[in-house]
Amino acid sequence: MLPPGSRLPSAVQTAMFMTDPIRMFDRLHRRHGPIFTVRYFGFPPEVYVTTAELAEQVFRTDQGGGLAGAARRDFLEHMVGDHSVLTMDGGSWEHHRKALTPPLRAR
Repeated sequence: MLPPGSRLPSAVQTAMFMTDPIRMFDRLHRRHGPIFTVRYFGFPPEVYVTTAELAEQVFRTDQGGGLAGAARRDFLEHMVGDHSVLTMDGGSWEHHRKALTPPLRAR
């Protein structure tokens, strides 16, 4: 089961993301809390976490090598680049994940 999110059609959510992503995410965060689901047209649902503590927990529990990069590459690479942890898999992903883990640790 996925966390709650907008009930708007995926095409509308995609349009909102393309026109004003900050406002969209702010509204979703205020309505649904620090974890919510977004449905983009033509893609599987994506779950977002909005705190460093939650992001660190995701990184800590994803010990399988981060195999989501291939699924997101075509959609995200033009926005985040080809060296983003969001679009990598395997050894490159693991190297970048380890570099990000210390700054995400809760203080």
